[in-house]
Amino acid sequence: MSSSRTPTRAARPPQAPDRAAARWRSGPWPAILAAVLCYASSLGNGFAYDDNPIVRDNPRIRSLDNLAQIWLTDWWLDPDATVQDPTRDRLYRPLTLFSFAVNHAVHGLAPLGYHVVNVLLHALAAALVWRFALAMLESRSVASLAALLFAVHPVHAEAVANVVGRAEVLSTVFLLLGLIALTRGASPPGRAALLSACGAFLAALLSKETAVCYLPVALLALARRFGAARLPWRTWGLYVLALGLPVAVYLPARAYALEARLIRDKVTSGLFNPLRDAEGPARIHGPLSVLGHYARLLIAPADLSCDYGLAIFNPNAGPTVVTVLGAAFAAALLAALRGFAKPRGLWRELAFLAAMFLASYFLISNAVLLIGVSLAERLFYWPSVPALLGAALLVNELHRRACEPGGLLHERLGLLRTLGALLLVALVLRTAVRNPDWRDDFTLFSADVAMHPNGAHLNASLAQLVIWDAERERDPRAREALLRRAAELLDRALAVSARFPQALRQRGKVYLLEGDADRARKFVESALALNPSDEKAQRLLAELGAVTEQDAARLDDLRRQVQENPSDVAARLELGRLLIRVGLNEDALVQLLAAYELSPQDAAVVKAYGEALLVCFQQERALEIFRRAVELDPRDWESHANLSRLLAETDPRAALEHARRANELQPDDVRTQINLAEAYAANGAVAEALRRFERIEAALPQDSPLRAAVRERMRELRP
Repeated sequence: MSSSRTPTRAARPPQAPDRAAARWRSGPWPAILAAVLCYASSLGNGFAYDDNPIVRDNPRIRSLDNLAQIWLTDWWLDPDATVQDPTRDRLYRPLTLFSFAVNHAVHGLAPLGYHVVNVLLHALAAALVWRFALAMLESRSVASLAALLFAVHPVHAEAVANVVGRAEVLSTVFLLLGLIALTRGASPPGRAALLSACGAFLAALLSKETAVCYLPVALLALARRFGAARLPWRTWGLYVLALGLPVAVYLPARAYALEARLIRDKVTSGLFNPLRDAEGPARIHGPLSVLGHYARLLIAPADLSCDYGLAIFNPNAGPTVVTVLGAAFAAALLAALRGFAKPRGLWRELAFLAAMFLASYFLISNAVLLIGVSLAERLFYWPSVPALLGAALLVNELHRRACEPGGLLHERLGLLRTLGALLLVALVLRTAVRNPDWRDDFTLFSADVAMHPNGAHLNASLAQLVIWDAERERDPRAREALLRRAAELLDRALAVSARFPQALRQRGKVYLLEGDADRARKFVESALALNPSDEKAQRLLAELGAVTEQDAARLDDLRRQVQENPSDVAARLELGRLLIRVGLNEDALVQLLAAYELSPQDAAVVKAYGEALLVCFQQERALEIFRRAVELDPRDWESHANLSRLLAETDPRAALEHARRANELQPDDVRTQINLAEAYAANGAVAEALRRFERIEAALPQDSPLRAAVRERMRELRP
């Protein structure tokens, strides 16, 4: 009887060390290590810019028990405030807020923990970029290069080194997890994969709203990965329905949290987004300039900034080199899209990446929908993924065609590799140097003003910090030097935009600290003429003596009267008006609402209540109340003037009628004159608006800050 042996697999020889090293280099680990090492320089940062209201000063993240306040409120909302500016960004990012609450539960407000989480999340994002690139392009070398570029690129410094940039990083991590869930298998995704992807995409939306691009991006990824299988239309329809579920969950939650306002009411500041004031050709070439800036940031990210507002980006100045770069980038994207006509190959892969980029970039492009800023480095965190995949794909193709044996550049391969390594080192160094700029507000604004000395908002932001230092400084010489520095920064900001209320108010504050009360009052009053709701300017007027000691005593008396006799309408009316004068707008609103409820037929009470609503940013209710005020007293010029401002965008014809009436009733008041000129401009009567602005300028005193604001407005109106 013959014996038998169980067959065994031959022992596999150990993998050659050089092959193992090459496989390690083409894997995700170099990108992960590079991300951690490159952004280690951010770990010493504190809180800067939006970190302060969202993290440092945000009571919602102080406890994990604040679930309703975290998950069902606006990103910007202060739950302790009774009113909120309705023109602010309408943002809903509860998962990001919850992550901050988890941080706080572990280590309180110590900044290090928040920055460690950001760096680790960025490293995870780099690893996921590698995995997604491998699934999409089926090349380890392309995936490795793309992930490495993503890991070290300076355009990501704002998203990683600034704590609130976590919204971008978290959103990108979940987007990539969802895309990988859909594309990781050899066959089209089944129910489990779709469910995983939907969960990841919902988490991405709850991290940041720009993840709404996930649906077209996911369909493009599926088409690239499984298009050759010729899936039936019914399957594609099921994919669309299934992948639409995260939006179906997200939008109702967002609408509830944002009080049914899914987006901001309007772009209110041309300082942050100069495209708001762009017309004609500028509105066409402006978005190309935005694209050009992003292209420049990808190619040569030497000049970085936390703000790309007026002066740094100015579409009304005409096309620039950056506009040409944007046009070239747009042309390249359109050329790449033609690759969809190819059955396979490089051009078809580029077509999918170009389409993914466009789907990801559309919301932040300012091409159709104006957002709060013209551009921002943090917004490019996710769109940079398809862009860098495309760059890595092109570099790999160039190497294959020209650098391999027999290629035109084969003999210079060593030089090319050295240049590539130097480029990578340059990116690493730029990122490592940029990260500490986000240490705190003073470091950040100082660095960015040095890089962009004409940035209006940058100069005003740095000036505010210098003013605070001057107020604390006890040495007279040092205080004087600080005030000179603040004045220089503010004069620079006002040279860019004379209609900058914040800068006008701050310039008034500098004059006040220097002892020049008359000049201070002129600047503060000019700020209020441009923005009547500026509570800080109202309080500054109180400091300037607009509220006397007798007024302060009167406040105490009136409060006591109202407490003793809550139905005393006259006392509530006087108290409310006085509270507005001293800048206590929310307290004034409480008193004047009570007075209105007690005496809704009293024209003076109705008008005062409307003014309180207006300074508390409740424009819709203010519009209703001022209409009632002019019904009760048709000769109330202030109510007509307020109606003119409130109706300027929604009903310019009615705004013009109210502006005319206000000017007829009070022709010598500069506010009614400016209102009327603006109303003519809103109705297309530019020549009449210019004529009236010329008369206003001629009548203003030579030292009035409003002269420069009026001249600037005339320059904007002239063809």
